Amino acid sequence: MQKRHLGSIGIIIDVQWYEPISDLQEDIDAAERMMTFQMEWIMDPVVHGCYPALMRDLIQDRLPSFTEDEATALKGSFDFIGLNHYTAHYVKSDPNGPLFSRYGVETHDAQVAIFNSKKGVPIGPDAGSAWLQIVPWGIEKVLERFKVLYNNPLIFITENGVDEAEDPGVSLGSMLQDRVRVQFYHDYLTYVISALRNGSNIGGYFAWSLLDNFEWLDGLSKRFGLFYVDYKNGGKRLPKSSVAWFKQLLRNRDRSEHSTC
Repeated sequence: MQKRHLGSIGIIIDVQWYEPISDLQEDIDAAERMMTFQMEWIMDPVVHGCYPALMRDLIQDRLPSFTEDEATALKGSFDFIGLNHYTAHYVKSDPNGPLFSRYGVETHDAQVAIFNSKKGVPIGPDAGSAWLQIVPWGIEKVLERFKVLYNNPLIFITENGVDEAEDPGVSLGSMLQDRVRVQFYHDYLTYVISALRNGSNIGGYFAWSLLDNFEWLDGLSKRFGLFYVDYKNGGKRLPKSSVAWFKQLLRNRDRSEHSTC
């Protein structure tokens, strides 16, 4: 089927960056465990045909195993990776990591606790969602990890964006002047370009999202779109300031080799 259609097949993986909260080796190891539980958990099977050794050691028989045929079929079974990335967090070693948290069950099995600040200083400004802090440097670290661990696969950044919370007290004009989003894309894309210059195999970038959308946990209460959707007036679309910024960026793309965003 793939040969007939001359298409490419890929897998999308959601990877945030996890930074050690201190220089202690136990916290450095904790950040590595959390990255493994989020990134290598998905990548190792499709590259090596098995789960990471660290996960197998910690989870043991709760982690499924692959038959020889399954492992063979999995190895090299993608043409590209789709990366969804938004934010970064601090990680601290915690043998009794929470069983359930907004970061998933991985915190318990990886034996970590996750924080959005260190010594009272946030890792980055808050966005509209509680889980989303604006941390531009994290995306370059994630891309570098893919390059080093997996022989620099072709990556399309399939989701990257920032939201505002729906607020009836904010005027439409203010919602359309989305300066935070413009700065977000400027800063994140600057780090993407840096990764590209350092050899990461990046095939494309998709902003999340073109339109304000329905979020699985938050419904219509968060707005990620470049275009404002007026839900009370037939879903009319109105461009935010970020649309004009992106248009200008794309017009200037031929000069991107010599400049940042």
